Amino acid sequence: MNEILLFQFTRLRKSEFRSTYGELISIAEKHDPEALHIEAALSRMKDALREVEKLEIPERKNPMTLALNDARDKRNKLVMYMFAQTRTHLNGTNEAMKAAAEVFMPFIKRILDDFKRMDYSTQDTHENLFFIELDATVALRNAAGTLGLGSTIEDMRQIGETVRESYELKRVITSECRKMKTDEIKKQLSALMIDFLTYIELVSADYPALNYTPLINELNVAIQAQRLKLLNRGKNRRQTEQPENVVTGNASAPTAVNNN
Repeated sequence: MNEILLFQFTRLRKSEFRSTYGELISIAEKHDPEALHIEAALSRMKDALREVEKLEIPERKNPMTLALNDARDKRNKLVMYMFAQTRTHLNGTNEAMKAAAEVFMPFIKRILDDFKRMDYSTQDTHENLFFIELDATVALRNAAGTLGLGSTIEDMRQIGETVRESYELKRVITSECRKMKTDEIKKQLSALMIDFLTYIELVSADYPALNYTPLINELNVAIQAQRLKLLNRGKNRRQTEQPENVVTGNASAPTAVNNN
């Protein structure tokens, strides 16, 4: 019986997995699948192309997105309130308030101007700069206190922590969900690919009068290319991890998966 090289397709990266899946279909289509009695098995492979496409579709909205946006919106409103309050006293008649506003306005304008239009990372950087300078400058803290902005600033500090926590949780959830979904899809499709190749082996034994060798040889070339790619990647990784004064031996080829 002609044998096809089998290995763990799930070890491939998403882009490699997609291209390999499509390549197996293309190869089979070139060799008259109806005459070789593999048309039904090939159809199952093609039907699953919808799942292959999911490996490159962006994930749906993260459940933490709403919480993150809500916290950022609250922080934006606090910044706007600081500007409005300072501007009001800057144009007012109370000399103490006006003096405090003249100290505080250039500070917030330099760091927080256009805050609402900044992306998350830029907002985070500017908020950090705001608190570093505020906490280190007595005149700024006194001006903020005179303007009655003490509680507003503390609320902004606390909400800033909430924003960072929400963003980090969103990042982790997005990463985990994407990996879980990708791994499950790859696992299911990998099983289908192995079943397809195993079926070709079995049907070639059932029809000894038919020549399956060209088909199997071409499939083996495609599979061997991916095996070598994994081998080289592993070898490069080991060389990178080894200290310069350590000499490594030759790496062995990846173990084939034999489901026969």
